[in-house]
Parts: sequence; structure tokens; C-alpha cells
Amino acid sequence: MTTEQYNALEEELRKKGYGKFKSSYQHEDFGWYKTVLPSNSREDSPPYQIEFAVYDYTEQKNIRRLDDCHNYDVKVFLFIEGSALGLSCRWLSVEEIEKKAESLYRTFEKNIRTPIRDRWI
Repeated sequence: MTTEQYNALEEELRKKGYGKFKSSYQHEDFGWYKTVLPSNSREDSPPYQIEFAVYDYTEQKNIRRLDDCHNYDVKVFLFIEGSALGLSCRWLSVEEIEKKAESLYRTFEKNIRTPIRDRWI
């Protein structure tokens, strides 16, 4: 990803309410996070998080003189109750990624998750 492409993505993430944090889930340099609690969720439903994990190669690129190397790489992760799912969405818009994340969350809620009240039985 070029610097111009990354700057456009960063602008869009800011507008959509993502916050920039230092993170190291997958050894990324930093991540853009958003916590979401979908409407029409069950009463005991926890929110989920979307992370745009950013790998910044600009410093290494300059040190090693790698002119043909890209400046940034971005991977997307969905966090639901301590589980992380990597989303394959290289050519999707932020809006499409958010829709995909909510769809996965709904599937998780419907088919996998046990209600809190039943967990300790």
C-alpha cells in the first residue's frame, strides 16, 4: 500500500469512529480499532471489535534502501469474546468490511455463543 492509499484509509477510519492505538496482536506497528454493539443484539451480548492492523515499513524501507517495497500493509481482524478472526478483505471498502464483520458476529451469536447465564452450569 502506498503512503497516499494509507492516508486515504486513515482518513476514512477516523471519520467512521476508529481510534488509533499501539498494539501487537500480530506484531503490527499500530492498529485502528472500533468497538461495535449491533442493534437488535441479545440482552447479554458483548460488543465486538474490528481492528485494521497496520504494518509500517517506511523506516525499514529507507534503512535498507528498498525502493520497490510498499510502505504499508494492512490486515483486518474481528475480535469476539477473546477469539480473533482474520478477515480476507484486501479489495473491500471499510463499509463492506464492517458489513462482513457484523455478519460473522451474527453467525457467532446465533450458532456458537452460549448465553452467560448458562455458562457455569
